[in-house]
This record gives sequence, structure tokens and C-alpha cells, in this order.
Amino acid sequence: TRRLNSVFNVRHPRQLADFAMYCLPENTMSGIAYAYMNSWLSVYSDRWCTYLSIQMHEFGHSLNFGHSNEEGISYQDESGYMGFSYPNDDVPLMCYNAAKSWQTGWYDDKSIVIRVDDPPSCFNGTLHGIADYPIATTVLLKIENESGIDHFVNYNAKKGINMGTQDGANLVTVVSRPAGIRDSYAESELVAKLGVGENYTLPGFVVMVEDVDLNDGVARVIVLPDALMGNGTCDDYGDDTSQKI
Repeated sequence: TRRLNSVFNVRHPRQLADFAMYCLPENTMSGIAYAYMNSWLSVYSDRWCTYLSIQMHEFGHSLNFGHSNEEGISYQDESGYMGFSYPNDDVPLMCYNAAKSWQTGWYDDKSIVIRVDDPPSCFNGTLHGIADYPIATTVLLKIENESGIDHFVNYNAKKGINMGTQDGANLVTVVSRPAGIRDSYAESELVAKLGVGENYTLPGFVVMVEDVDLNDGVARVIVLPDALMGNGTCDDYGDDTSQKI
């Protein structure tokens, strides 16, 4: 860092860019890469500096993302970049999982919060994949209950910028993480990968997949609170009923 500052005549690398990558020669560090959480610096060993997935993984740490896990195994959620990384220059093309995508705030205008309210909120509508964000109505759902664990739902469409997703392709994924402010650090857990006719039950809610259209790249999803089970459907409250953030 001192050498960089001297060469560019700055007091700190942040005067040059918001984020910096240090690429070190082979056998000069342990491991393949690391980054400081919610910071400007990531460091890579030799050729790992050129591999897309590790770049995006460590950059995720710079954005304060924790690892993406599945079945309690670290890195096991390979639906996005905060799981395992791969020694390839330009592939796989993926996004971050639903929890991390929410954390970015990049999709706020097409995200919906579902809460345990009175009357209860719900969702009955279409989810597009992140790759179709420009034409989508909704790409992310966040479900809040009183358990201290938030759940995030998206349709993991295998297309465009997400063509290389390694897990849960063309399925509705449900990802959990401890509740907290949007940009707080937390690891996430991939808890469900749902196809047509499948559902996942979490405290206070059930997530159901009615249809998946591979041609249009959309899934028809219902998120129904316990208060409406047996007493009505989300249609009673209107299509795409929920609370926009």
C-alpha cells in the first residue's frame, strides 16, 4: 500500500478507486484469496486474481456479504458467487443469491416485503429472474416474521447474467439469514429449491410454486401467511398484494 501511494502520489488507495485488488506472486501468501469485510481491499494469489468467481466472491466480502451455505456446510450454496469459487477466467456467469441480492439494494424498486401484520400481507404473483430485472415487475421477496430469521425468495432463472448458476437453476429458491439492518454482515443458508407444485413452510408462512414458464423465464409464486390458511387465499386481497419497500 505504501508503494502504491508513492507511485500514484496519493495518501490512500481510496483516492484512486472505491475498491482495490492486490494480486500477489505465487507462494507469497497462504490460501487463494481474502478480503476485509465492508472494506476497500481484496488480496489474491497469482492467477486467482484473474478468475471471475473469486473476484466476485471477494468483492462480495467488500460489500459486507457473508458466505452462502447449504445444509449447514460453508460455501455449499452454489446458486451465486458467495459459495464456492472456480478456477476459470470468464465463467461461470452468476448473480448473488436472494439474501445477498436484497442486501445490495440494487433491486429495491422491484422488491416486496411480506410481514406478519393485521391484516396479514401475502403475495400471489409472478417472479422474474434477476437477468430480466429491466422488464420485471418483481424479482425479490423478503418474508419477515417474529422468529429473528428473515427469508428471501427469488426465481433463479438460468439465463443472461445468471446463465452459469451452479445450483437451483430454474427453481424458486428460499434463502434465510438472521434478521438485521440491510447492510449488516451475516452468512446465509439456502433452505429450499422449489419446482412446480412444491412448497416450503417457515414460521408463519408457506411458500408455494404454482407454475414455471421456462420460455418467459418466470415463476408463479404464492406466499401465504398462516392467518389465511383455510380462511381464504391471497386472491382475496388482490393480485401481487404485499407491501413495497
